[in-house]
Amino acid sequence: MYGENTRIIREQLAILLRQHRIQHRIGGPGIPTLPTTSTPVERRLIGLQLGRYRHAVLVWALEAVRAVDPRPHIPLADRRDRSPTTELQARLTEAVRESGPRPSIEELGGAQRYPMLIAWQTAARAATLGEHDFGATISFSSLTTSQVRTVLKDAATVTRALVVLDRRYASTPAWRPLTNRGRLADAADRCITLTDAAGVDPTVDSRGWRPQPHLITGPLSPGLAGVLQAHHNLFVSLHSIPNAQDLRRIVASQLTVSRTIAGDSDGNDPLRDTCRQREETYRQLQQRLRDVYGQTGRGAEAVSRAHIAAEYTNALTREDRLDSTPASEDLARLFTRLDDRIGRIIELGAQERLFFERVPLPEIDLSKGGPIKGQAVTYEPIRSSTPAGLVAFARSELRAIRGNSGTDDGHEHTRRQLDAALEVARAAPDGTVRAL
Repeated sequence: MYGENTRIIREQLAILLRQHRIQHRIGGPGIPTLPTTSTPVERRLIGLQLGRYRHAVLVWALEAVRAVDPRPHIPLADRRDRSPTTELQARLTEAVRESGPRPSIEELGGAQRYPMLIAWQTAARAATLGEHDFGATISFSSLTTSQVRTVLKDAATVTRALVVLDRRYASTPAWRPLTNRGRLADAADRCITLTDAAGVDPTVDSRGWRPQPHLITGPLSPGLAGVLQAHHNLFVSLHSIPNAQDLRRIVASQLTVSRTIAGDSDGNDPLRDTCRQREETYRQLQQRLRDVYGQTGRGAEAVSRAHIAAEYTNALTREDRLDSTPASEDLARLFTRLDDRIGRIIELGAQERLFFERVPLPEIDLSKGGPIKGQAVTYEPIRSSTPAGLVAFARSELRAIRGNSGTDDGHEHTRRQLDAALEVARAAPDGTVRAL
């Protein structure tokens, strides 16, 4: 996910920006009272490895700028303007071309001897994984203008941090300086100033590539961990649109789950408030689904998974919930994703005309046999434009339940953390004496 990968990159760069006396941190001389723990040959190999780690982060920054480029098919040399985005992309392209090779798989996953190398390795690993985010989900066409500025600012801030570290690592053996470092820094600063003035939108952190979830096979664990596994399997099995009857069964199971947890919880249970609100939401959803019909769909597997999840929840004891606070937090997050998935199913089912609503007619149905005739009804596709209809309810309550904005305070914290580290680096040049 974009937010998680960029959080790790910013976090590690902030750590590196607070570190000085680089030669000593790779085992070299520098402090008379501390011994030298590496040879000149080893320090040269470390310098080459640091360059490969930096190359991975540079490539991530370049891919981020390219992803939010409004004119991706026009070569940089043919563009008549030199906007801040175009300038930063051109300087990053030049820096990546001259920075050296990529790190190998062994370098990204192997053990490291020094903490500074661990920080670089972690940042490079997140940058390599983060390249999967750019494309269909993180692109100029799929993001809002504010989200585009957020990605651009993230790339520019990371670039600015690499420029500061490039100056600091100048005396490291085999370290290759950035090409046109000053112009690269100026281009990054212009993008940061532009995005700060126009405003950003951190909801882009919830976008990007996610690994495909898989079913948890084998017997479920006892207690709340088993409930978590059962709901994970339910979430994975909801990969297609079920018919209306199966959808009602799934909704009924989630109503039972929420009512059970909310009813048996005490004031210290973090799931209590979540499940109370969720119980009311699913109660209203169950009422709205009573007049919904549709025989097309595949939901037999999801129904069985939902039944297992409800059975495991009914078997919970109060001690199981009180002793599993981390599992409770994970289950609350899984509830949010499950609610969003059910809301999307309802919207897509209405859009594809798979669900129909029962509409009474002002006449008697004379086609049925028997002396007593009932009211005539017809079945019409669900209208998504109805303000008080099922689709509007799913969009407003399920996909926005509990104020799910798609942001994470931890991501914003690392943005502030890296900005603060850059401000300190600008205020105090590397020539001043600092403490370890």
